Amino acid sequence: MITVDIPPALYRSLSGQLHLVSGCHWLPVPDGTTLADAGLYMTLESPLKPSSCDDPLTDSKAAQSDPQRLYEVAGSKGQTYLVEGSGDSWTCTCKGFKFRRRCRHITTIRETNQ
Repeated sequence: MITVDIPPALYRSLSGQLHLVSGCHWLPVPDGTTLADAGLYMTLESPLKPSSCDDPLTDSKAAQSDPQRLYEVAGSKGQTYLVEGSGDSWTCTCKGFKFRRRCRHITTIRETNQ
């Protein structure tokens, strides 16, 4: 079991192998695996923790100096979502972000705080 800080997705390669993917982690999984089964292979932790992937293109000093920002955003149907941002990395607890990796809640926060 590996610990990740990005919600995983399923990907089927051209060779037909199914993978559970989260950031730089690509884990081959059996056919028939669904996102509901992701907890059998990966543990999702808060994105507040630094990624376990080493990215040589990232300036770690700049990333450490950028403060973490947390916002509660009201959804269109009364739900409340948590938007978190640090530098160019933003997450939201809404379903739109979970599936598309972007959402209007993040767009709204970024536009109002520029």
